[in-house]
Amino acid sequence: MRRTLRNRLRTRRRAESGAVTMEYVLLCLLIATGSMMAVIAFSRALLDMTHTVTYAMTGQTEKASNALREYRKDRAEDFKTAEQWSDSLHR
Repeated sequence: MRRTLRNRLRTRRRAESGAVTMEYVLLCLLIATGSMMAVIAFSRALLDMTHTVTYAMTGQTEKASNALREYRKDRAEDFKTAEQWSDSLHR
């Protein structure tokens, strides 16, 4: 009688351990997905803004204006890409 009770408790503990492990796996996947989306959305934007500021500080206003226009266009494309990633993960 005691052995079967012990076996039941061990089995239950193992099942709960597996559930906790799955929760951690899902949490890691959520963090990884958010990180990928942030990199897609902000990596090129940061580089483009650095170029724009550099051109503006050196007095190259025409290049700064062009770089700002390109930055805005690229930012819209990056957000579309991030949205596609998000949609594909929710399917």
